[in-house]
Amino acid sequence: MNPGKLEINILLCQAIDHRQFGRFPQAEICLNELLGLEPTYVPGLNERARLCMARGESEEAIRYLELALAEAPTDPYAINRLGALYRHLGETDQAIAYFKSGLEVNPTNTHILSELALTLHLCGNDAEAAHYFTAAEQNRNVGNITGLIEHLQAAVTPGVVIAGLAHEVNNLLEEIHLSLELIRAQLGAPEPEIARALANAGDIGDCALRIHHLLGHFNKRARRKKVSKDRVPVRQMIDFAFDLLAKRLKEAGIRKELRIERPEPPSLLCYQLEMEQLFLNLVANAADALIEAETEDPVIRARVRTVPEPPGLTIQIEDNGPGMPKAVVKRVFDFSFSTKANGRGVGLWLCQFAAETAGGHLSLDSELGKGTTFSLYLPMTEGER
Repeated sequence: MNPGKLEINILLCQAIDHRQFGRFPQAEICLNELLGLEPTYVPGLNERARLCMARGESEEAIRYLELALAEAPTDPYAINRLGALYRHLGETDQAIAYFKSGLEVNPTNTHILSELALTLHLCGNDAEAAHYFTAAEQNRNVGNITGLIEHLQAAVTPGVVIAGLAHEVNNLLEEIHLSLELIRAQLGAPEPEIARALANAGDIGDCALRIHHLLGHFNKRARRKKVSKDRVPVRQMIDFAFDLLAKRLKEAGIRKELRIERPEPPSLLCYQLEMEQLFLNLVANAADALIEAETEDPVIRARVRTVPEPPGLTIQIEDNGPGMPKAVVKRVFDFSFSTKANGRGVGLWLCQFAAETAGGHLSLDSELGKGTTFSLYLPMTEGER
């Protein structure tokens, strides 16, 4: 790889990292430098569009996606996101045209098929929507079957794969964390700019350390080793999710409300890492919906209340976003199902898995135009009540 290309790829990785952790100004600086070096670099144009969408700047996002399509007319990400943005702006005819043009060059793309079906459903054309939903499902199943066959041919168990992956990535993360600690020590007494750099380095280090702990946790689970549960206050786990996403929520103007319907928040016996990731996924999904729909006065509410029979807690994560159609609600916890252009369809499936592992369950109540509420029920032991 030539030095110029290497610099561009490093800038792109830095921009993605900044955006994902809510550091939008730093992401913009990286992307400005990247596109100054290579104005027609399609991954850079797409990432700039992602940043605009995260900020709620739909018109700007459309401009960069159209620039990406001018360079790569068959780019599926640009086609899919353009269609989704036009749909949210109410220009459904334009959205449908983009999705159908994408299917002309890639007729089996499940994301485009799903987005087109959703758009047709919102337009009241359920007959045609059903056709595309069915096609998306068929192609998704074919992909799953192909992957399963390849997996069986490899003759390795999921536990071996997960354990091996956890081991290798864990080693890398240890090095990342060590490097960041060295940077902190070497920078010395902080000036204003250096202080901000130190804070960002600290954020990266904290995230790297958390991934290190998560991989260790799932490595033990994959090897069927005993993993101890922790007694953790519910409020602490909810606060963790909001705190980790605080920069992103502030940038998007999203308010947070927390209501606990009892004097003292209870502590629960659970796998803390899994439960924290569950709340993190639910809050992040709510933020995604609010930002993409450009909801006025966006808010995410967390409510905690006790229920008598069976004795336990119900924790609700609610947003006042666009809501979901019934066809999506029915499948939202299915493995590999996603309505996002770059979604993997794993997050909510993992949330349900974590809920069931804790002896509870996760449910969803959503309606178009009326927001979305995820309700988590967790049982309480005698000592927790």
